[in-house]
Amino acid sequence: LLERGHRLQPPTHHCVHSTSYAIQRTMLARRCCRCVAASATAAASQAALLRTAAAASQLAANTRRAAYTAASTPLPPPLSPPASTPPQSKSVLPDEVAKFAALQQEWWDPRGQLRTLHHFNPVRVAYFASAIEQFLLRRPSASDSGSVGGGESGGVNAETQQPQQQPQQLQQLALQGVRILDVGCGGGILSEALARQGADVLGIDPVAESVAVASEHARSNNITNAEYRCATVESLQGSSEPFDVVVASEVVEHVADLPAFVQSCASLVRPGGLLLFSTVNRTAKALALTVVAAEYLLKIVPQGTHDFRKFVRPEELQSIIEDTQISPHNNNNRLQLLEFRGAWLNPLTQAWQLTTDTAVNYFCAARRRG
Repeated sequence: LLERGHRLQPPTHHCVHSTSYAIQRTMLARRCCRCVAASATAAASQAALLRTAAAASQLAANTRRAAYTAASTPLPPPLSPPASTPPQSKSVLPDEVAKFAALQQEWWDPRGQLRTLHHFNPVRVAYFASAIEQFLLRRPSASDSGSVGGGESGGVNAETQQPQQQPQQLQQLALQGVRILDVGCGGGILSEALARQGADVLGIDPVAESVAVASEHARSNNITNAEYRCATVESLQGSSEPFDVVVASEVVEHVADLPAFVQSCASLVRPGGLLLFSTVNRTAKALALTVVAAEYLLKIVPQGTHDFRKFVRPEELQSIIEDTQISPHNNNNRLQLLEFRGAWLNPLTQAWQLTTDTAVNYFCAARRRG
């Protein structure tokens, strides 16, 4: 009590001040209890702080030891990507890969989500065969015009996926011996149709699931002149012999860098060979038919398949083709634009036809000079 400065004066007159003196003693005792409790609490807090500081010091020491050990230990080599994963590509968008990976069960279902692709396939096979015969093989084409929606000109039956019967058996082998690279082959719908006409086809796609479907379908249908790889067009640079024809059908509206993509495709075409495209024009009519109607009203195409902003106008594709320089050391080693052709679906007959109208779907043919 003396250390804490408390003083208690005894009463001079016991009879008068005894009660007041007792009260003072009681209050002083309570005050002392509070002081003792506060001291105990402060001591406990200080001990806790000391323990926390010690733990922090030990953690810092362990961290320094771990950092030193990690610095002195060589890192393991990075894991190699799976064999089915293609190299990184400037033209491939990850969201597009994921979108088509989810459709692996739909590729060969003629009534499924990709049924419009099956219906469109005969007209694109007809045009590509026509362009190859006219511009590469230099012979008249039997499929230069007219309706092809019923599977003429080397297409496949949308229901049975078997080759259509032709009036002339030679028509099915019109592309005999032509080496074709099908870029973005998906499940192999176009590749198989071209192979059935006699072409030797290599289909590549960055989606491993699609390549597996295409390979299995070709094997089960005994298609021996169609091969498939999980690859990008960039990954083939310098590792493959040039092709007579490189086809990119319904692909350019899904790539990230179109000029780089066209340049990569063109570099895989032999001098004098062809580069063929099919895509969708960026017009109000195309927006209404291919996005609003097909995806959201009729729901015959999976929603999100197309991004209108990525549609390509013919004049834009023409500019890219004319500006593409395949070899920096040869100014003549460029692409020559040959033609644009349109395609439209006759609503009465449900047959696709080649036309001069490129407002919605259109084809493009170019030749590599040099």
